[in-house]
Amino acid sequence: NTALFNQLLVSVDRLVSFESWYVFDSRDDMPVSHSLVGLCLAYDLLFSRLDSHRQELYFNKIKEVTSGLYNIATNPRRTDWRNHLIQNHAANNIGALFMGAVMSEEPTWIRVAYHLFNRQMKILNTVPDGTLTESVAYGTYSTRSLTFMSFLSARLFGFTEHLRAPFFARNYQQLLYTSVYGYRKELGIGDDDGSWFYGPEAQLTFTDAYVLRSGHGNWLADQIRRRREPKTRPIAMRYCTDYLEYIWYDPLLAAREPQRPDLVSFDDWGLAVYGGGQDERCTVFSFKASYISGFTPFQYVESERYKDLFHQGWKTLNPGHEHPDQGSIVFLPQGQPVLTEDLYGSKLTRKQNVLSFANLEQRSGGGRWFEYREAKERPESWLRSVSQAMDASGIEVIWMQGELERAYSSELGLKKYIRTAVLVRLPVGPGAAAAA
Repeated sequence: NTALFNQLLVSVDRLVSFESWYVFDSRDDMPVSHSLVGLCLAYDLLFSRLDSHRQELYFNKIKEVTSGLYNIATNPRRTDWRNHLIQNHAANNIGALFMGAVMSEEPTWIRVAYHLFNRQMKILNTVPDGTLTESVAYGTYSTRSLTFMSFLSARLFGFTEHLRAPFFARNYQQLLYTSVYGYRKELGIGDDDGSWFYGPEAQLTFTDAYVLRSGHGNWLADQIRRRREPKTRPIAMRYCTDYLEYIWYDPLLAAREPQRPDLVSFDDWGLAVYGGGQDERCTVFSFKASYISGFTPFQYVESERYKDLFHQGWKTLNPGHEHPDQGSIVFLPQGQPVLTEDLYGSKLTRKQNVLSFANLEQRSGGGRWFEYREAKERPESWLRSVSQAMDASGIEVIWMQGELERAYSSELGLKKYIRTAVLVRLPVGPGAAAAA
């Protein structure tokens, strides 16, 4: 299609002509990284059809922008994404640096990018439930780059240690059991619009091809692809990972439906979910009581383990997309929203399904960004018990409980606050009451 190809050249030429890719009055590197990834892909895919002038022009721009990211990544005065271990900005900026370094054929840049990527995976592989606490949506923001870097480093350099990382297999569980409304949306905890930001079909295809080898990832990708709500994301986010599905899809892995328990508990995240990953009319009930950034990263900051990675303490983590939502409940009886999370917005305790005390916020709440600062009283909460039982008459009881006093300011003087969420489901049939 000559007309389409010529229009594509016009778009790429304009991108390359801009002196700076930073958004006006902002030094956020994310727009630069997104643009760099796009230019690298265009350069790689179109190279054989480009004239020598454009080949040189695009290559020089890639090298120029990558050099800027490399200088940031090696600047000890920068305390943002170069030091953050678990955060979507870190994953995406490092991914862009890695891709640009590969295109530029600069070994030093490649080593730095891979080192930063490697330390992220080192931590994530120790998280036993494979969760990213920012939110499911922002988790897909991160895994979009993490899967791609794992693939590229294995394909180009033979670094296969992360290609079959246990984190990806565990993260599949998070994607599965937080799917609601029959795989049309996800649970929406933290900064989240109720849908996945990038993928997750591509990430699931990758995980099935290289880690699970079971067909379960392809099955979940199929469900989401066919059923997800249209127009839930900008079109650029919807389609920018499609090409990865073509690269990673293994036709020998037939999609196979997994066995799914009714009740699952993500202990590191501090989230229990009943009815997640089920049909559209299934009742969903969840309860959250968690450590900031998850139990495992929290322990690393507070202990001596991995001190070389967490040498800046809490500054090494960036839980800005979390919410003051300790003790929150989601209730979707037969797929109908009755209690939901407040999705993307100000971090205000009174907007969560939690206990509020006048205008006092849970720790770090009250702003546009979740600003955790180390305090004498640790702000952790914890999921204490989760259980499911059914008696002989068919009455089912789902019990979830969390300890929450440390989620609130010490000004309240709370000695103990335990919140219990109980769902009782009555048998449905002749002579029986409806589910409750």
